[in-house]
Amino acid sequence: MKQIPPIPPEGSSKPDDLAYRVAKRNPRTCEGKYDPVELEEWIRGMKNIFTVVEVPENKKVNVRIFYLAGEADIWWNTVKCKWQESELTWTKFTKELRAQFYPVTLQQQKEKEFKELKRTGNMMVLQYASKFAELSQFAPEFVVSERMKMGRFENGWAFYIRNQLTGQPIKTYQELYERAAELEHVKSELRALNPGNPKRK
Repeated sequence: MKQIPPIPPEGSSKPDDLAYRVAKRNPRTCEGKYDPVELEEWIRGMKNIFTVVEVPENKKVNVRIFYLAGEADIWWNTVKCKWQESELTWTKFTKELRAQFYPVTLQQQKEKEFKELKRTGNMMVLQYASKFAELSQFAPEFVVSERMKMGRFENGWAFYIRNQLTGQPIKTYQELYERAAELEHVKSELRALNPGNPKRK
């Protein structure tokens, strides 16, 4: 089994060692599952750590491969001979990783899920917003502007909520989310006061 650099103790004699500085941030490992959400979270997490630790571009791949495990580690060991070390950049590495564990058919599936996303049943605003954020990363062309993002978010709501939001001076996605949550709260209070009334979806 590949050894991940241990987290150095306080007062380590290697404060400038990139591998140790990254290890202090407790990065997750990439197991190579065919799950685009998990893959994107790992890539984003490593990118954030590299930004904080200030890892140079030419060192990112060498540090990152410590955190490949399972199928991802096996895959890497079969393809790394394709490049000279100096040729393999962060961009090429993530492109190859996505191509392997996030194929086109899966991309299309996730994009379809986003376009068809609707608030159903007892789904709360928070749950809907969380799913919206998760899936929107797979269909960026539909949320390139704040207005497009707001329109797509609002489109998933029941008519009565869309109707109440129409015409209001809402300028940002965050305002829209907060207003929808407020309407949901008011609706819940009305249900509690009138338990005999039929539930509106």
